[in-house]
Amino acid sequence: MTTHPKTTFSFASKSEQYLIEDCDGPPFAQHFAVTPLLGNISGKTVLCVGCGSGLECDVLTKMGGKVSAIDPSAELLSKARVLNPTVDFQLASAELLPFPDKSFDIVYCAHVLHYINDWAEPLREMLRVLKIDGRLIVTVHHPLDYGLIHQDERRVLGFDKDKEIGDYLTHREVHATWYKNFEVVYYPRNIADMLNSFIQAGFSVLSCSEAGSTAEGKIPIFLAFQLHRY
Repeated sequence: MTTHPKTTFSFASKSEQYLIEDCDGPPFAQHFAVTPLLGNISGKTVLCVGCGSGLECDVLTKMGGKVSAIDPSAELLSKARVLNPTVDFQLASAELLPFPDKSFDIVYCAHVLHYINDWAEPLREMLRVLKIDGRLIVTVHHPLDYGLIHQDERRVLGFDKDKEIGDYLTHREVHATWYKNFEVVYYPRNIADMLNSFIQAGFSVLSCSEAGSTAEGKIPIFLAFQLHRY
């Protein structure tokens, strides 16, 4: 997966820190990304792209899916195999999925694409392995969150006294540090760019959802798309 080396290193070497301190593990998967969008997946073939340590694979398996998964980190896959012994885990990148054409009913890609600068090849590969009428579920951090800046202890987007202070429109590289030493690099893009990327790859858009960091959140932090291979 063409993620920045800082991101790859942080997730591979500090995954326990992420799972302890971050908010978008199983609760996020259950209340927003998995259950509402997927519906009944019992007996369906599901590919989890960028599975990390396997938390969402556990959810997908308990929902009845026949789950396969890939991740570029051998360290994270070793943890995932312990948690999910029935899942077919493979070391691979989103740009080159090790599966035949039209293998899966559903491809699930949660919180992965915002770490990848160029979406074209990953989306082509996910389209390729989907069956006709299959669905791709994609979740990313909401681009508004990237566009906000800190000013006088407030997070601001847009215009203040005729001065533009936020940056929502620019596709750019953003470096961030979580929990003092967990370094990651994002490649934010606005919603129009996301939609155009999906359409150019050959998908149609079935739905788009926004959510906060909890089920009751009022500020959009997460964004999810349900896409269709026709």
